[in-house]
Amino acid sequence: MRRQLKSVGEKVPRSIGRIAARIPYAWRLGAEFKATQHRIQQIEAAAPDARAEQAGLWLKAVVAHHADKSQLYRDHLGEAAQSLGSVNGTDALRRFSSLPVLTKQILQGLLVEQPSSPSNGAMRINTGGTSGNPLSFFVDKNAFAREWAHMHTIWRKLGYHPTSLKLTFRGKNLGKRALRYNAVHNEIHVNPYLPFEVTAKAVAKVAPNIDYLHGYPSSIYEFVRQSTESPSLGDDVLVGFQKRLRGIFYGSEFPAPLYRDFVDDVVGVPSISWYGHSEMCILAYETDRNVYVPMHSYGFTETIPTDDEGEFLIGTSYFNTETPFVRYNTGDLVSSTSANGFVESFQVLQGRVGDFVTDRHGQRISLTALIFGRHHKFFDVGQFVQVRQTEPGKMTLLVVLPENVLTDDLASQFDLSNVAIDCDFEVRSTPVRTPAGKMPLLVD
Repeated sequence: MRRQLKSVGEKVPRSIGRIAARIPYAWRLGAEFKATQHRIQQIEAAAPDARAEQAGLWLKAVVAHHADKSQLYRDHLGEAAQSLGSVNGTDALRRFSSLPVLTKQILQGLLVEQPSSPSNGAMRINTGGTSGNPLSFFVDKNAFAREWAHMHTIWRKLGYHPTSLKLTFRGKNLGKRALRYNAVHNEIHVNPYLPFEVTAKAVAKVAPNIDYLHGYPSSIYEFVRQSTESPSLGDDVLVGFQKRLRGIFYGSEFPAPLYRDFVDDVVGVPSISWYGHSEMCILAYETDRNVYVPMHSYGFTETIPTDDEGEFLIGTSYFNTETPFVRYNTGDLVSSTSANGFVESFQVLQGRVGDFVTDRHGQRISLTALIFGRHHKFFDVGQFVQVRQTEPGKMTLLVVLPENVLTDDLASQFDLSNVAIDCDFEVRSTPVRTPAGKMPLLVD
């Protein structure tokens, strides 16, 4: 059904889509959307004790459900299955940390007995392809109603309303079409695979009507950068944006400072990013650069210390009745602050999709720190930088430069001092893209 609605939505003209955008999401997605909005408001307004009581009740319920549904999960819990018992919500919250942590590998084992016929309306999700460790699982039929209720709450921090028109930069291959309207989310998708001059002419026509930019930070950056470097085409785009553009939504990638600072400075509107993942355990919105606040109406967020610096980010889905995402280790390394039993905020130190390289001593080095945490002269002139590593102690920096920039001494453009990695360079005319259209920092 979701695919059918999506297909229909991409065929509706914008003149009709603007009218459809006024249909409340509670009508489109059902009662769960409105119920979730109510839960969000309750949790955000609740006193600490009330919030702890409610979170504990949700956690008790989801653990009991999965323990009853899955013998393998019950065996995984062992004696800890009894720890929540008949205690109240606040005590359940305190005891919750005694339950064993799930990793992706353990969960894959538990899903061996996953039913071939899940609950009515459940949806299969796949994730993890970029990390080389895929995971296929089910979410319940109300998952996307909850998801959009929370996403709209985040976007409203920049004034968003469902009638707002977005220009969306993702990996949509639209064939020969530069743009395509999607009535489901009242957005215009941009085709990232066409020459800039074709895309720019099409975007210039709709730019005065755009309220928000939305999509991969790297893709938005590439388009805005090309607009500034091609005044004959880009000026119409940027001037058009000035008519009514209100903000930028950076999603699906870490918003690297190199990209974000440039776009924010050129376009001159506020932006927001968020932390989320396909497993739908944690959703957190940004309050400062790389400072994320978990939405405790979405799932329960914890951290556990690692052997090195930082903490692993642990998430539990309150409402997924199909797959036991309970104390699930996201694999992300963070630094967090907590109070009253809740993680209040966290900063991502290292991503779950392998955004690190290994030096000749076997030490893993965060690419966020190595590439964006140092001052590299390259950023004054370069357009893109990506990293490839095929063996420990060696890496290749893939760089994209303007046509008039010399390339005979790239090593002097990067500060790689005190790094036990030999580095060479590869100059490209365009960055490496994934099949989904992303431009990752770490490439295969």
